[in-house]
Amino acid sequence: MSFIDNIKNKAKKKYEQKKREWEDEREANKIIKEEIRTAKEKERKKQDIQTAVFKEQDKARKKRDYIKNGGFLGSVSRGVDNLSKNLAEQEKQRVKRQPKAKQKQSKEERQETIAERMENFKLFEEQR
Repeated sequence: MSFIDNIKNKAKKKYEQKKREWEDEREANKIIKEEIRTAKEKERKKQDIQTAVFKEQDKARKKRDYIKNGGFLGSVSRGVDNLSKNLAEQEKQRVKRQPKAKQKQSKEERQETIAERMENFKLFEEQR
């Protein structure tokens, strides 16, 4: 019996040792996951701060440009200038698009068309 007990004890010790190793591995995995999570949070916070700083700088730059360009009145005058530019461009395009003036008809053609109209009118009157 002592031999069998001895083997059982050795097996028990090996099992307990393995069990401790597994528990250690689980603990190690938990610690690693926690460290990764905290590192991600720090990185996220850092990026949030950078974006906030960039937005503030951009806002300040836009405000400086707005004031530099005359504020509200400057924007109104720019709008009027843009409107007048657009109207001028539209007028140029309209002038370009106008069809060429029809060439004047010769006297003979005019007399022919007048004669045709008179005939059509006489026919129209007769039909009435």
